Amino acid sequence: MKALISPNEKVRQVTSWTTETVDGITETYPVYTDIPNGCRIAQTSETGFDVASPLYWVDCASDLDETTHYFDMSDNTIKVIINEPQPT
Repeated sequence: MKALISPNEKVRQVTSWTTETVDGITETYPVYTDIPNGCRIAQTSETGFDVASPLYWVDCASDLDETTHYFDMSDNTIKVIINEPQPT
């Protein structure tokens, strides 16, 4: 299995939550922070195919979910995006 890496696209994670009250209605909103050295996994494929630069392919697990993982450029590994859970 292959993962298509998009090195120009940053990845963000939820690092905290904030609340805002307007007209007596309180809403909770996520606070996003860029993951250092993280870039987006654009897609996965059984086999790689020609792509334009700067995109490139790396090997990955067959069950990789590109919406919950990112590619760490500092050590060339795929990692899980860890989001702070929403307060209850």
